[in-house]
Amino acid sequence: MNVVTQIVSLVLKMVLAVAGFIFMLSLLLAGLIAGALFLLWSLLRGRKPVIVMPRFGMPPGRQWGFPNAARRPAATAGEVVDVEVREVPDQAPKIDRR
Repeated sequence: MNVVTQIVSLVLKMVLAVAGFIFMLSLLLAGLIAGALFLLWSLLRGRKPVIVMPRFGMPPGRQWGFPNAARRPAATAGEVVDVEVREVPDQAPKIDRR
């Protein structure tokens, strides 16, 4: 009976090891597919994919994510930017509330 228990235990361990390996490969494949889809989506939208590397000394919330608009390069001369221009006074007019 002891030999049968050892054989069953060994077979069960091997089956679980193979199942874990297959699960790991499926997660790796899902990550690769998600990365490829992100790359394709960004290229279809006309944006260069950005790889953001963490920098030491930055606050914890600012290490990961997409760069903000201040870090983006200015529009080139060939691009058209359509904006409505209006003059903003230095001081807002004071409202008399009585």
